[in-house]
Amino acid sequence: MNIIIEHTFAWPKDDIVSILEEGDDPVPMDQIENVKTYKVCEFRKSDNRFFKKTEWSVEGKIPAIAKKVITPDMLTFVEETEWDSSTATFRTKVIPHFFQKKISCLINVVWDDHGESHSRRTVDINLKVKIPIIGKALEGMIAEVLKQNNERYATLLQTSFEERLGQPNLTACS
Repeated sequence: MNIIIEHTFAWPKDDIVSILEEGDDPVPMDQIENVKTYKVCEFRKSDNRFFKKTEWSVEGKIPAIAKKVITPDMLTFVEETEWDSSTATFRTKVIPHFFQKKISCLINVVWDDHGESHSRRTVDINLKVKIPIIGKALEGMIAEVLKQNNERYATLLQTSFEERLGQPNLTACS
C-alpha cells in the first residue's frame, strides 16, 4: 500500500530546513495521541546529514480478526531515520519488534518550495503487511493510524513554526 500525504506551510523552505537540520524534534512526540513511549537511542550528525534511531511504543485499536495474533505489547518498533539537508529529505525505515519479516514500512518526507514564500511537506509511505488472512486488515489499520498521526503532526508543526519563525506569510502560494 502506498500513501501520499501533502501539507503546505506558509514559510520558505529554507527557514523550515534550518530548524529540521538540527535534528531536534520540532514537535514533542508525547503530543501525538497514540504514542505511549518515544526514546532516541542513537543520534549521529555530520556535515549536512544526521542519523537518528528512535524506539516507539504506541497504542492502537487492534482489529478483531487480528486479536489472536497481535497483542497490545506488540505495538513497538524502531525507526531509523536519515536526514539530508541538501535534498531536504527524511528517509525512515520502520522496524517492528514483532513480525520483522512480515511487515515493512518505508517513509520518505520531502520538503520543497511551494510558491515564493511557502513550502510543501510530502510524506510518501510504502507499507506492506505479509501476514496471511489478516494482512490487508492490518495494513488498513496501520495506514489509518499513519494518516491520522500525520494530520496531527502537521497541525503541531504549524504551531511550532509559528513559535520559532513568527507569523506565517499569508500571501497566496502559487
